[in-house]
Amino acid sequence: MKRATRSIINRSRSNDDAGRYARGIDHRSKGDCSVRKLISVLVVAVLLSLVAISTKAQDETPGQIITIAATVPAGGFSCGTDPYYCYGVPYTSNGGAQMQGTFWSDFFGQHGFVASLGRTDPNWDLGNLTVDSTTPTFDSSRHLIGLAFTFHGTTTDGDNGTYKGSGNFIFTPVKCRYCGYNTYYYYMQAGSGFQVIYN
Repeated sequence: MKRATRSIINRSRSNDDAGRYARGIDHRSKGDCSVRKLISVLVVAVLLSLVAISTKAQDETPGQIITIAATVPAGGFSCGTDPYYCYGVPYTSNGGAQMQGTFWSDFFGQHGFVASLGRTDPNWDLGNLTVDSTTPTFDSSRHLIGLAFTFHGTTTDGDNGTYKGSGNFIFTPVKCRYCGYNTYYYYMQAGSGFQVIYN
């Protein structure tokens, strides 16, 4: 009697398992399906990221030149009393994805940098231009009227591209009437800017 009961129970379990398989509700098949779906999603995500990286890596070509020019108002843009430090200079460029915003420059001796200000230009991918050398020009009173410089840098758009270039800032010194003795304000003039050459 006990054997018969066990046999009936075993057949019932077997029939129940078969029914669950037939209805597609077995927990093991669900788990296998979920894993396959997850793997498929991950594969698609990896492929899309590779395509995006490949596309991004083609945005600059070796030898490509971008000219960035200061777009200053009539009379020039005031850099205050220190022309080596100029903050908020408006600019535009001839780049394919046109750069436009404001930059700031800071020179000290033969070194310094030029950088875009905050998020004023989402297309600026130059990071900080690292200044390698400077050549100042002075008037007869030893006021700075020109500053030529060379630079290099690395792009920040994810492809680790490098570039180099040169630039020149032109200044007009104007004596302050109501300031202390021999105080001058320096105005960056039209024609100021720099050229970027991608390596």
